[in-house]
Order: sequence, then C-alpha cells, then structure tokens
Amino acid sequence: MVGGIPLTTLAKRFGTPLFAYDFGIIDEQYDRLRRALPRNVEIFYALKANPNLAVVRHLAGKGAGADIASLGELYLAKKAGIKGRDIAFAGPGKTDEELTQAIRSKIFAINVESAGELARIEAIARKLDRNVSVNVRLNPPWVVTEEQMIIGGSGKSKFGISEEELPNVFAVRRKRVEIVGVHVFNASQVLSAETLAKNAHRIMQHALRLSEEHDFPLKTIDLGGGLGIPYAPIDEEFDVEGFGKRLDWAIESLGLRKVRFILEPGRYLVAECGVFVSCVVDSKKAGDEWFLTLDGGIHNFLRPALLEQRHEAAVANRMDEPAVEEYRLGGPLCTGIDQFGNPYRLPQCQPGDLVAFFDAGAYGFTESMPLFLSRGYPAEIGVRRARATLIRRRQDPKEILATQG
Repeated sequence: MVGGIPLTTLAKRFGTPLFAYDFGIIDEQYDRLRRALPRNVEIFYALKANPNLAVVRHLAGKGAGADIASLGELYLAKKAGIKGRDIAFAGPGKTDEELTQAIRSKIFAINVESAGELARIEAIARKLDRNVSVNVRLNPPWVVTEEQMIIGGSGKSKFGISEEELPNVFAVRRKRVEIVGVHVFNASQVLSAETLAKNAHRIMQHALRLSEEHDFPLKTIDLGGGLGIPYAPIDEEFDVEGFGKRLDWAIESLGLRKVRFILEPGRYLVAECGVFVSCVVDSKKAGDEWFLTLDGGIHNFLRPALLEQRHEAAVANRMDEPAVEEYRLGGPLCTGIDQFGNPYRLPQCQPGDLVAFFDAGAYGFTESMPLFLSRGYPAEIGVRRARATLIRRRQDPKEILATQG
C-alpha cells in the first residue's frame, strides 16, 4: 500500500516501472523535524534528493526553502513558489550564467566555493549593478564519519575553501559583495544525532572565530544536511528530537539566537515516502541460483549499484506469503552491474509479479541514467489522502529522438 492505495492498483493504472510517493510520509517527516528544531533554524529542502516539481511544491507549501546546486534547480525552486530570500545556491563549478541568474533572482545567498568564484561574483554584480550577499563555504579540518563516503570527509577537495585558502578569499577586492555567513556541508546519511549535533556545534564555533578574525558580520550559518534514514532493519532511526535539543543548547550557549541558521535536509524528508516498483519479466534457475529479471533496472534506480546501498524489497502482490526462496534481482540492461544488492529472500515469484524497493523517494530516479538503452523515463506517482496523481508521465522511447537531428 502507498498512501492507502494497493501497489497492484497503481501498477495496473500507470504501468511499470514506476516510482510512487506517499505525500503523507513527507508531511510526517517535515512536521516532526520542524517541531524539533529551534525557531531560528530554517529548513531549506535539498532539491537534489528528489526534484519532482510536485514534491518541491508540496514542501514549499509547508514552508520549506530550497538548497539548490544548478540553474535548473533555481528555475525549479521558483516555479514551485519558493521566494528568492529562501534559496541558497551551493556547489562547485557554478557558471557565469548560473551566477547571473542567481543574482537577478535576488536569492538569499550564494555559497562561495573558491576565491576565483568570489571574484567572478563581484564582477557580475558590478555589471548588473547589484549588491550580493554570500556565505563562505568551508572545507573544515575535521571529519564526520559517514555511513557511506558521499561528501568525502576533510582534506583536499573540490568542495569548499580550506583554512589555508581563506586569506586569499578575504583578500579579493569587494565593492558589491558582502560576506554574511559561513556554510559547511561535510556529512551525509549520519544516523547518530549526537554526532551530527557535535558537528553543528563545531561549525558554530568555527564560524564565530572566523567572523572575528576576518571582520565580517555573522548573520547566517548554514549547517548543511546529513540527517540519515534507516535503510536496513538493523539501522537505528535518527533521533530528530534529541538533535533539535542539542542544537538549541549550542545556539543558546554561544549566544547565536539572532543568527539565521539553515539546515539542508533532503533524504530525511523524502526517502521513506517512495517505492520503486518493477514487474518480473522472467524467472530462471542457473545452477543452484534463481534469477529474476525485472522491467526496471539501474537506468531507473541506480543507487543500489552506484553506492552498493541495499534497499529492502518485497513482492507487492504476495505480501501475505512466506519468503521461501533466494533470488538475484536484476534489470533488463545489457550490463552485469544492473543488479539490486543481491540476494533477496522472497516468496516464490513468477513473471507478472511486482517487486517494490523501499526508501526510494530520495536519490532514486534523479540519480539514475534513464537514457541507457533508450528506454526513457519511468512514471512518477504522487499519492495524497488516498488519491493518486501522475506527477511525471512515462516517456515514450520515440520522444528521445525529438531533440536529436
């Protein structure tokens, strides 16, 4: 069931493969986080987690801002109704066009990744006759242990500015650009609230020190994201209430109540709302192993192969049957990497059965490679109050040729 509707019903109506999102779960995750956080900590949804317009618009309606990392995401945030004052732009390699459009859109802050980027922002701001506020994105000298190496720890990196580089950043001549804060994003998929809160505390201390040393007003601190979700049954749930209490203590103890804090959750808000549903096309035995070939593969849902992240699965039309057989699950692609974290113990399966992979609402379709073998996009379905809506239609393979000459 997704939002009160059987997956079999959704598959029959919309076909497979498909992604289905329960918007009620998004509400639960957002509301729980909002209640737990101090008032001056704002939620900027990380659009990269799931950039479907309906999902972004839903979160915008609940009060979320946007953490963006491209011009496309800027357009998306604005189309979803998010005002410029609630948009922050991070990421290395921002083009002049992206910076120009961000400045024209009067977004809250550009998170600067290098001295060169700051110089380009100054030049563009002068050309546009605009004043621009930016945060300095730091690459801090400490490490946060991640469940998977996604951000990449500390040390040399394309992300952010190291301690050694900071003097060069502050030496850049600025008439149109004001540094108003600090941004650090150095963790992802952290399950320990204590670990993430300690990291936030260190970021606050670091930001205070830098504002004093380099004489800039500390108006905002962007703490990044990192809130994890339990992918495996043995994983502990992130203690969001405990995290909020620790943040509140750190803010109070450091006298930062007047600072605007930003938190950039993505996965925490949308991962658990989604399932990826694929139909069994073929079943065969090779030696002593069973293989199920599905109509959806890593071109739709790359994450299990890319990060070796196992997503739990079930046979949606056999939920009341015992798991009696081990299967290796793969898609229809002509590559051996088209596998889903094998093996899975499932009820006895046959062609036509529906396999659902859980926690697919974040970094599912958006992180995949849909044009491989020219199969096109899967459908995306939003379910709210037991009503299903097509929020991205399935792409006909003929449409792939529409933009080619």
